[in-house]
Amino acid sequence: MNGLFLYDINRCVSCLACVAGCKLTNRGSVPWRMVISDNERAYPGLPVHNLSLACNHCENPACLEGCPAKAYHVDQVTGAVILDEKKCLGCNYCYWCCPFDAPHYDHKLRNIQKCHFCNERLLSGGEPACTSACPTGALSYMNSDTTTELFGIITETELAPRISFIKPRHSGNINIPPPGADSRRTKSKVPLSGEWSLMVFTYLSSLLFAFSFSAISGGLFPGIRLFMIMSVICLAIPLLHLGHPWRAWRAVSNLRHSPLSVEIFILVLFVIGANAGFITGIRWLSAGSFIAGLALMVAIDNVYTAPDSRNVFRFHPGQLFLTGLLFASLFGIEYRALLFIVVLKLIMNNRVR
Repeated sequence: MNGLFLYDINRCVSCLACVAGCKLTNRGSVPWRMVISDNERAYPGLPVHNLSLACNHCENPACLEGCPAKAYHVDQVTGAVILDEKKCLGCNYCYWCCPFDAPHYDHKLRNIQKCHFCNERLLSGGEPACTSACPTGALSYMNSDTTTELFGIITETELAPRISFIKPRHSGNINIPPPGADSRRTKSKVPLSGEWSLMVFTYLSSLLFAFSFSAISGGLFPGIRLFMIMSVICLAIPLLHLGHPWRAWRAVSNLRHSPLSVEIFILVLFVIGANAGFITGIRWLSAGSFIAGLALMVAIDNVYTAPDSRNVFRFHPGQLFLTGLLFASLFGIEYRALLFIVVLKLIMNNRVR
């Protein structure tokens, strides 16, 4: 019974009936479906192509793999990707991972809201509210596992989105921007102003890593008490990012797939190991915590690069891995290494430009 959306780009007139049908049925405070266009102002002489898009309920959903709390599951009957709001942390990481911007953060409920394919309607033999509301037949639902060519509209095919397209009559190229590039939604997925707690966390983590190295190498060390205070802040400040901080214990539920779960797990190991090593004076604990700190730098970078699989392990000057090594060289009084890393960051910065 696993079905999919069928979209006829030739019929869509951007009446927003699909958006209204979804809104009226689900009563959500954030829109689950949107319509975007490659010619919003209808310039004369140019074709107008509209695209109605919500969650495509992918066969290999990025939101499900990225969620650290395992709040997503796939209905085995309908194929719908369902969010369990009681498990949601409100970390917004599924939104970062989804190339279609399907999950949306609800500031009132402080968790994620997402299209559920009108799963109950499908199970009872009906169809999604958006398709039943479409007056032109541009958006429909069909019970088929067969997908057709995507005509370059959606390039993220590794996820196997459950949406198929009728071939457009216009022979020219269709250049509909992805949701994240829509002119009405120009904000970054990771806005600095709204994620200051994560910014503090990343740099504080790199400082802790640097101090763990300097303590071993005999460099500059702020003292055990200050290190412990910084460790507590580093563990606590990410909670300010969560919509539901009291569910933070679920953040390590998806170690097998979620980079965020891996990051949190390694962070806890690093903080416990480093503080235990400094308090007890056991050298192997300090050495082990340094290795964990190095792994933490890589894990934090992976959290931000994993949503775009093309960028995983690509070195660039802004990576925390290099920043951590730079701080470690500075506080560890390893000036030759410091000079090397600075030059390396400058070279890569010029290459990025």
